[in-house]
Amino acid sequence: MIENKNKGAILAIVSILSWGLMPVSAKGLTGVLDAYTLNFSRFLAAIVPLLLYLLIKNRKAIYQPLSK
Repeated sequence: MIENKNKGAILAIVSILSWGLMPVSAKGLTGVLDAYTLNFSRFLAAIVPLLLYLLIKNRKAIYQPLSK
């Protein structure tokens, strides 16, 4: 139970840091990239590790369609 609390706290801190640093980094990158490319790269950076994790863990969730 304590391990889950520690994992939750770590994930909460990572989430807070990500949301806090995102506007700062986006402000700096908008001079180099347009908004569409910036958002595409953000989503790609989130999707690729998630898909790799699901494939490594052999999760069936990515293959099953959503049910009602």
